[in-house]
Amino acid sequence: EGFILSHGSGIPGIVTMSNSGVDRNDSRFMITTNGLANQLDGYHVAFGRVKPPVGNEMDSEGMVVLNELCGVFTKRGVPAIDITVVDCGIVK
Repeated sequence: EGFILSHGSGIPGIVTMSNSGVDRNDSRFMITTNGLANQLDGYHVAFGRVKPPVGNEMDSEGMVVLNELCGVFTKRGVPAIDITVVDCGIVK
């Protein structure tokens, strides 16, 4: 596992993975909502990001969805509604 991307890059939408340690099979995935998550660097693997805006386009579809998710009320870190990621595509 490499730590190539930084959680504190100032860019929201960094996709990261954490797990409970060696030989554990319980990974969790997160998407940062702001670019100020330096505390995650060195502990969790940032391996991608939500597709950024292109050219004159103000928002990419992925960033629009991320902004909508930020508005979901959470209680103790648990969303008030179920959120499912589907048909997210693969970057080649």
